[in-house]
Amino acid sequence: MTEPGGADACPADAAFDENDPAPCVLREGHLTVDGVDLGDLAAELEGRAVWLLSHGALVRSLAACEGPRTVSVGRVGPPVVLGMFAQAGFWARCQTPGELEAALSAGFSPEHLVASGRVKDDGFIKDALLVPVGVLEAVDDADAANIARMATFLECKLPPSDGQPEGVAACALQGCGGLFAPVLIGSPPVAVDAPWSRWAQGPELDGCDPLHVWPLQPGPQQAGTFEGLTTVASAPPCEASIHGTLTRGDWVLVPSDLAFGRLLEDLSCPKQETVMTRDGVWRILEERPLLS
Repeated sequence: MTEPGGADACPADAAFDENDPAPCVLREGHLTVDGVDLGDLAAELEGRAVWLLSHGALVRSLAACEGPRTVSVGRVGPPVVLGMFAQAGFWARCQTPGELEAALSAGFSPEHLVASGRVKDDGFIKDALLVPVGVLEAVDDADAANIARMATFLECKLPPSDGQPEGVAACALQGCGGLFAPVLIGSPPVAVDAPWSRWAQGPELDGCDPLHVWPLQPGPQQAGTFEGLTTVASAPPCEASIHGTLTRGDWVLVPSDLAFGRLLEDLSCPKQETVMTRDGVWRILEERPLLS
């Protein structure tokens, strides 16, 4: 693959560099993910931007982690994705009774559940003890004393306050998908039809490293980079500089771990959809309720 701005066209069939953060393969001039032609997907979406998840890339990323990790249930949206973490032997961090229920429904074993949170009411502690969870974290001595009191009252075994694996790094899952969106303005500058206000909560993106962007149409400018998407804590600007060539009507895939995240409620615009590709087909995933 040529560098952005290069003059040589990409070969008709070529696998993308394994170090690139997107699960894309170029086949006969068509960009595909899990065998799904992104051109066909764009036509069927009729201009709607979606979060795109690759089932194959997610399975590979989970398998590549050095041992199980702990994932925060509140960060994961679609139940099917939460179930994939459970099947991979991961632990689940829960901060509400609803998250405990969601984790158990997804297939996490009770001993792989972590009940946490700086403020835990007696109802949540009771639910955690009755499951029983593998770890029930205490933030201070008063919290530990309250947990011990509840365990004695319920005649339950007191779980340890630590012992879970470290959390899964967001960057480890960035290559599993991203924002698949149409371009509104040509380059430079370029604007993507992106629901910035509905991005899932999560850590800030590293503003020092530009995000890779894959234009849908193959050609000399096969890959570019966005600059300017620096944070998800506040709405970033839609416009960003790009190295490469994009025109109005093109589609891009911006890899991001936010693709599997839980969406924020925004009553001003329609709910953003999450699409998963697998074995040549795609489907819209069901989203967990916001209130849990």
